[in-house]
Amino acid sequence: MSDNIGGISACWYVLEEDVKVCAVLHDKIIVELKDGKEWKEFQCTQTRTAIRVIPDDDGAGTYSASVSVSIPTHKLTKHIDTVLLNNKNILFKYRTGNGQVFVVGSLENFLTVSFRSLTPTEVSGYSGVQINASGTLPHPELPSI
Repeated sequence: MSDNIGGISACWYVLEEDVKVCAVLHDKIIVELKDGKEWKEFQCTQTRTAIRVIPDDDGAGTYSASVSVSIPTHKLTKHIDTVLLNNKNILFKYRTGNGQVFVVGSLENFLTVSFRSLTPTEVSGYSGVQINASGTLPHPELPSI
């Protein structure tokens, strides 16, 4: 994974059908969206967002990618479209605390989304939705250009 000692300061997603061009160029990635389309922002927090891209143990040179973003119930009306992402394919983009921007996924290797409801077992527990996206990639997350 990239050096994100400063944590994650922002994150976005885009649907597979909204991507016009996505190309890997010398360990960097460029993503161009179709006219009128834009990256949609998740409400990321450092404590409620996890991104893991790790090499697979099989020696095939592939990476397992997983992203998890928790959205509290009181913000769901603003982000109801994220619940509609279930079983959709996305690219995920995030910015680290030190300003670097990375993309997880590529045109041939999107992340598939699932979600689950977070219902607290205690009064002080977390209530909301957890958006999960995962996939197998031929490369780690790449800096966006």
